[in-house]
Amino acid sequence: MNGRRNINRDSEAVVLTRSRRRCCICFGLNRDVEVKTGQIAHLNGDRSNSSVDNLAFLCFVHHNQYDSRTSQSKNLTVREVKAYRTELYERVLPVIEEKMVRTKAPAIPIPESAKVSFDAHRQGELKKIAIEVIAEMHGVLRSVYHLAHRLAITTPTAERILFELAQDGSLRVDRPKGSMRKTYSMVNSLENRLIDTFLSQLSAVLISEERFILRKQHELDAVIRINHETVYAIDTIFIQNRLSREGVLRRIQRLEAAKRELGLSNATGVLLIGITKTTKAAEDDLRNLERPDMLIRYMEIG
Repeated sequence: MNGRRNINRDSEAVVLTRSRRRCCICFGLNRDVEVKTGQIAHLNGDRSNSSVDNLAFLCFVHHNQYDSRTSQSKNLTVREVKAYRTELYERVLPVIEEKMVRTKAPAIPIPESAKVSFDAHRQGELKKIAIEVIAEMHGVLRSVYHLAHRLAITTPTAERILFELAQDGSLRVDRPKGSMRKTYSMVNSLENRLIDTFLSQLSAVLISEERFILRKQHELDAVIRINHETVYAIDTIFIQNRLSREGVLRRIQRLEAAKRELGLSNATGVLLIGITKTTKAAEDDLRNLERPDMLIRYMEIG
């Protein structure tokens, strides 16, 4: 396609490297993260705009589908594809890369110029940058290797920075059941605030708690066990403006699918919705979506 000639080579290299040649639409629609043969698409249709934000690697099938225009069905939107791309970049590929490093890839020597001495001044600087990186990833870090790469430091140094941040109370550390891999999340993130508020409303003592679980490309924000019979599978959502019934239904469907895939079919699903004063009025319209196995809780977030 002639459009490829208009792609800046530097931008092309960034997109190919970040995507690892995974099609973000294959992932977004089918949770398919296999390497694909494909092309780089201009998301807004303007082939003169080769900014990295306007580019995405798509397989041939989805590139043709995205570029086509139909009158009978709703096309994939720019916002939709960018959401799939963000999730692929920030949540899925770091996990894949970590697995490759642990199971297949040989150790890659780190150049001396990339190694950082852990003095007090540098420690403070790196901790500040680490928080900014985690904030960019929606407040959750699943791979220490990703942080080490972004900060150009060794993995042990990245682990020490995360330990210090946890000691400072900035980060929460969770270790998924049956795994040695830790998940780090910002204590004041929206998700943690909503979960903490929900837990404060429970009168029972918890047996166990896991947060930010990602397995088989399905994720839950938390799994709370009160006892062997009472288990909550939690997803969170924050809505600043319009609270759409259709949007809430989609999140409920995603939560139900995650429960099945993670072996939690008997758990009670809980959708925690963070709302503002402008969306609070929609609360009553969605109360009838609750069922014995699906709770919906609204919490106003300033």
